Amino acid sequence: MGQLTLARFRGDTTFGLVARIISTFAGGLTGAAIWHISTGMGRGNPYGLAATCAVAFPFFFYGRLYWPGPPVPNMIFFTTTALVGIDLRK
Repeated sequence: MGQLTLARFRGDTTFGLVARIISTFAGGLTGAAIWHISTGMGRGNPYGLAATCAVAFPFFFYGRLYWPGPPVPNMIFFTTTALVGIDLRK
C-alpha cells in the first residue's frame, strides 16, 4: 500500500498513505457492523446477510459514485466494507 501512494511531494505521499489506512479501518468497521446486523445474536444465515446487503449496497453504490474527494480512498473504503461484510459470515 505504501508503494502505491508514492507522489512527487512528501505531503502528498503521507496523505495518500494515511487516507488509505483510515479508509481500510473504517471499511472494516462498517463491514463488521453490516455483518453484525445480519446475524443478530445467533450464527446468522445467508438470507439475512443478503437482505442486509440489499438494503446497504445501493447506498454504497451511490456513495461510491458521488462522494467528493479523492477516488482511491473511496474505493478502498467500499471494497473493504463489502469484503469484510460478506467474509465474516463463516
